[in-house]
Amino acid sequence: MLRMLFSLLACLITLSGCMSDYNLSRIPEDIKPGDTEVFPDIRVTPEESNLGSMQVLLAESYQETFSIWNAGWGDLDVTAIYLEIDDGLFSLEQAEPRLINPNDTSTFFSNFHPDSSGEKAEYIIIESNDPDEPVLRIPLTGEGLAPQIEVDPMYYDYGTPFAGCPEELMTTITNVGTTNLEISRITYSNTSDLNFSIDETFYGEAPWILFPGEQILGFSIYEAHDEVYDLAYLTVESNDPLQPV
Repeated sequence: MLRMLFSLLACLITLSGCMSDYNLSRIPEDIKPGDTEVFPDIRVTPEESNLGSMQVLLAESYQETFSIWNAGWGDLDVTAIYLEIDDGLFSLEQAEPRLINPNDTSTFFSNFHPDSSGEKAEYIIIESNDPDEPVLRIPLTGEGLAPQIEVDPMYYDYGTPFAGCPEELMTTITNVGTTNLEISRITYSNTSDLNFSIDETFYGEAPWILFPGEQILGFSIYEAHDEVYDLAYLTVESNDPLQPV
């Protein structure tokens, strides 16, 4: 029994002597004692970002801060930070290439400024000399808030009907946006052969307020009185920021 305890004690002394030159609490699992080459390890927070809901075409924008941390033992060389789609809905600030020392952090910013209603998506691409993750893709999402008008059909040809035979067309006006659409006025160019109307006994008088997904129906009746070519335009005025008329 005494011999076994003595042997164990000697082994422990030997191990502690061999390991006295290394701080085990700071050595990553993939680095062994005696290794001479060290590597960077990129970590980015947040790993994805929802930049919220924004009114369309406002001067303000929502901003997110991203931090790049070098969790490795070698210098992290970030060679590029850019947007994958880059369609103008998102932008980056302070996204220049940079060298990050071990255990240091560096920041950059993303902005969201939608130009139409609905869900928007983008990816931030970060390229570096991290051997395990040389390219990172960070998802960005956001929502544009605005009314958006849709008129169907946008064009219609009545063909060549016989004189005195009326042809009817139903026109649908829909709010396909994310906030209320206000239709202030509907007019059509003057022609005695065409009449457009909305049932005000059902919808009330203008202005008409359409919630997202709601629609209003109008009817055009064309009755040719002669053999002259007729052309008319229907004009819808609303608070759609991109198509007010």
